Amino acid sequence: MASSSWEPRPDAGLVSRGADILATSLPAGVRQRVAVPTDGMDIWRTVTVYQNGKVLNRHTDESHYPGITGMMLIGKAAAN
Repeated sequence: MASSSWEPRPDAGLVSRGADILATSLPAGVRQRVAVPTDGMDIWRTVTVYQNGKVLNRHTDESHYPGITGMMLIGKAAAN
């Protein structure tokens, strides 16, 4: 019977930080969250399949998740 082993957590690298863009299209004092900033990263996980202690197969899956830029609209008083 074959068995498999894997890392309990995937490895992560190349983390790209989410950030906010501020806009001033609302009335003074009003804030509105349009999009939440989210970090991105590259993830990989290696799975190894064994049978009687011998490696039958080993493969690595990789995924790329880009960072997401958030947007907060903030109302600002008009310039005089």
